[in-house]
Amino acid sequence: MRRTWLALVVGAAVTACSTVPAKLPAAADQPWGTLATASADPGASSIASGEDMPTVPRNLVPPMDPLPGPGSFPPGGSLQDIVDRGYLRVGVSRDTQLRGAWNPVAHQYEGFDVDIARRIADALFGPNNTGEADTIRYVPVSYSERLPAIENRRVDIVISTLTYTEARARRVGLSQAYFTAHPRLLTRRDPTRASTAPQTSPVAAAFADLAGKRVCAPRATTSLANLQQKLVQFGGFEIEGSLNELSDCLVAFQQGTVDAVAANDASLVGMLEQDATTELGDAEIGEREYYSVGFTRGDTELAGFVNGVLEGIRRDEAVWVGLCEAWAVAEMPCEGSRPPEPQWSR
Repeated sequence: MRRTWLALVVGAAVTACSTVPAKLPAAADQPWGTLATASADPGASSIASGEDMPTVPRNLVPPMDPLPGPGSFPPGGSLQDIVDRGYLRVGVSRDTQLRGAWNPVAHQYEGFDVDIARRIADALFGPNNTGEADTIRYVPVSYSERLPAIENRRVDIVISTLTYTEARARRVGLSQAYFTAHPRLLTRRDPTRASTAPQTSPVAAAFADLAGKRVCAPRATTSLANLQQKLVQFGGFEIEGSLNELSDCLVAFQQGTVDAVAANDASLVGMLEQDATTELGDAEIGEREYYSVGFTRGDTELAGFVNGVLEGIRRDEAVWVGLCEAWAVAEMPCEGSRPPEPQWSR
């Protein structure tokens, strides 16, 4: 069933486009709820160019070991506050297919990030609850809204392809990595195309092929920061960096206002299933990126608990692979996506 609904959300926005189905089931016509914040991230504009680049997570709060079970949290702490409230507030993407997206047919959020959120909620409340709706409240956040949603305490955690960077770690708490992603380009499929660029390197060739073209990356993302660096390095192309969502970039791509989309493979592979005319470039156009869970900076109790859950998943290869393979596609095999060894603070 997962394969059949991936195009529904974008299809509603671009029903005139021939690359996605225009006729949608009634569930797809239901409106989304409002996003967590009303404006763009005010902190993003203060970050210098090149400062918000990916790096391996470091100086991490050590995991709780053993992990405390439900009902055994210290009174007055953030964990007990969540339990007393009765549910965990989770910031997620609403349209990053295979990672975190609203399924309008099943009326639920789905994807790898959502499965990680469920693991954390189960550790807090116990796995034998009557239903997910009793223990999780999802809050849809765009890329630029992820950090403000944490800072404004609209959510307890954000799990939304949030790449670890030192600039972000100065604003919010970030967990150990739970997934490794690779920056790549999405372009129009053309079996007859052969690169005319000098083969100095795969990355140089990829950007030479974009000469005179427009490339989209959502604002307030490491993908946009990486693309800006590549523009300085290689030149010859234009950047569309004002859109909020990766799905907005796909719409622009389908409407012909941009020629390529730059993002991590973990996000782009969902677009391959939304639009059969696309293809994913082979070249990694930047440094590897490591997805973290975000939470309030300085909340070491919640940080240790989240890291305890994630470390348990990372150490149990069968569990991590099972979670990954539930959403894996050929263009992004799980063996290249395992998280690195955590670097704990001392």
